[in-house]
Amino acid sequence: MTEKHSVYVVTVGDNVATLHREQAVSLHKQLTKLIYPVEDDIATIKRTLARHFQVRVRDIDSHIRTKPTLWARWMAMYLCKTMLGMNNPQIAQHFGGRDPSGLLHVWEEVDRRIKDRPVFVRELELVKKQLLEAGVKETIFSESQPQSELDRIAAESLDAPVEPSDKAPAQAGPESQ
Repeated sequence: MTEKHSVYVVTVGDNVATLHREQAVSLHKQLTKLIYPVEDDIATIKRTLARHFQVRVRDIDSHIRTKPTLWARWMAMYLCKTMLGMNNPQIAQHFGGRDPSGLLHVWEEVDRRIKDRPVFVRELELVKKQLLEAGVKETIFSESQPQSELDRIAAESLDAPVEPSDKAPAQAGPESQ
């Protein structure tokens, strides 16, 4: 009598691998930690910016538009984007359920300040240093090589090396062997 095992076909970049359930679960956990920022990091960013601008954390999520609250919110959003690699919908969800398209204005304002005001850049670097000291970890992804880190993790998660495939990528999901 042969035993049926669930296997998963996973593609990372040009690599295709077959994983057993335990390997797939382990890989999923590692990638989830990399791709989705930790809730604690978001909370730490909000607390640090609230303290820096002397506002309440709940005001950062609110629609209050006083200058200190607005800049605390915008800087927190910017740091979630640059440090944690969050996208606009994720940021909007974590900052009071805003419309993600409204964040384009935030990025324009922060970029303008970065270009025009060296004091703002020093302030941003100071807050970033405080966040790193508080344990917030920057995402390992950078625009220059986001895929290579995923490849490394995928390869480390497998018993055998990941072999490149000339086949079209298979959809991830359970299959019977």
